Amino acid sequence: MRLKLKIQPTPKMREKRATRILVASAGLSILFFSIAFIYLNLGNEKKSRATAPSANLNQARNGTDAAPTSPVSWVNGNLGGSQAHYVEGMSSPFQCIMTDLPIGAQVTLIIGYDVTNSSKNAYDYLTHYNHILPHMFALHNTPETIDPLVGTGLSAGTVFTTYPIPAPSSAGSPVAGQPTASFNALASSEKLMTLFNGTIDTIYYVVEGSLALATSETQIAVKFTPSAATAVLVWGGHIGSRADWGYTSGSPNSAGSISGSPFHMRLKSWSYGSLGSQDRGLAGGAVLGPPAPLPVTIISFSGIAVPHGIQLSWNTAEETNNDYFTLERSSDGINYEAIDNIDGSGNTSHTVQYTYVDESPDNGVNYYRLSQTDFDGSQRTFEPISVTGGKDASSLSVVNVYPNPFNGDFLLTYHSDEKTTTVLEILNPEGKRVYSEALKSGSGVNVYDFNSKIQLSHGIYFVALSQGKNRTEAIRIVKK
Repeated sequence: MRLKLKIQPTPKMREKRATRILVASAGLSILFFSIAFIYLNLGNEKKSRATAPSANLNQARNGTDAAPTSPVSWVNGNLGGSQAHYVEGMSSPFQCIMTDLPIGAQVTLIIGYDVTNSSKNAYDYLTHYNHILPHMFALHNTPETIDPLVGTGLSAGTVFTTYPIPAPSSAGSPVAGQPTASFNALASSEKLMTLFNGTIDTIYYVVEGSLALATSETQIAVKFTPSAATAVLVWGGHIGSRADWGYTSGSPNSAGSISGSPFHMRLKSWSYGSLGSQDRGLAGGAVLGPPAPLPVTIISFSGIAVPHGIQLSWNTAEETNNDYFTLERSSDGINYEAIDNIDGSGNTSHTVQYTYVDESPDNGVNYYRLSQTDFDGSQRTFEPISVTGGKDASSLSVVNVYPNPFNGDFLLTYHSDEKTTTVLEILNPEGKRVYSEALKSGSGVNVYDFNSKIQLSHGIYFVALSQGKNRTEAIRIVKK
């Protein structure tokens, strides 16, 4: 007979067993969380690598003289005579699309460009991206539309800021005063770099290439603070002109005479490491010599809001075979429509003033430009201006600040609906008032001469006008 013994576990035995179970469970838990931690870290690392900031440089392909591309297409490759047509003195537009940027963190981007190539003057300085006027070619005279946001995924209403491009140096130049004189002759609006989704904090030269060398590069730094993960920077490379650089033994010292290899615009470096290959070239074969002098010389074009619309005024210094002007309007600065034709003065060497009132402007900002037609049907189009009108027009508005940047003096042109006292304020970048003055304003256009009322240090300031509760937008000015 077999005896079955049933041993009852003592409390001590039960305690040891429970301990072994707890240790095993704890071990499994630790193993599980370790695996999960490694998995999550790998996932985060992969995600981090996938969303690292990147930048891509494009340039504008505008087709040929016979078959222009409008709006221009933005491409990564080099451009030759079969993809682009430019004239010396125009600017080739560039677009830099930057993605996955940390919002609010300042970025430094360094751009390089050939100032000389093959002993010729290539890109002699940078300009606004839309600097292709006057636009006169053998087979067409209408400028191509340049939409800076095509291909970026950003909407047409994306906010943007601008910043003045500093003047280039003429030290060591083979032509006295160049390219500084050519740059300074541009309107202030043509000397701006534009950033969508961010604020440009400063622009400065890292190094300016020697104009005495056969091949030389200038590098310029742009510091900006993005307000969104995707930001777009646009500018133009001014194509060196024989009108500025002259000839050697009958051969032009300018971009259109460069042969054998293109001249280049490059992204050199930025705050987020390697940029890879970011080099875009333009062949001299895509560039013609400068055009003949214009038959009409426009010395000013401006507009102001008036009770019945927007009043536009322009002056000509001389006119040759001028049949008529066509005034065009746009709500976005890209697509224009003709609103009226204004008879020209035919042939004259005297200053002529023209005035026109647009009685049906859009609310907010309106863009205007002039086209001019000769008696033989030849046409050319001039640079546009912008004017705020309609319901958004203020009874007090700044028309223009000139020059800007300024050395010590500037003229402020403004419009007032009333004959009253207007308070002028100059503010520093922190918004602190550094100067104020009470001005006696007449009804209509007024001109104020700052004339070095105080000594301002070099840098950025803002000027604003007010009449009681009515205050203008603060206008950015730069003291050189």
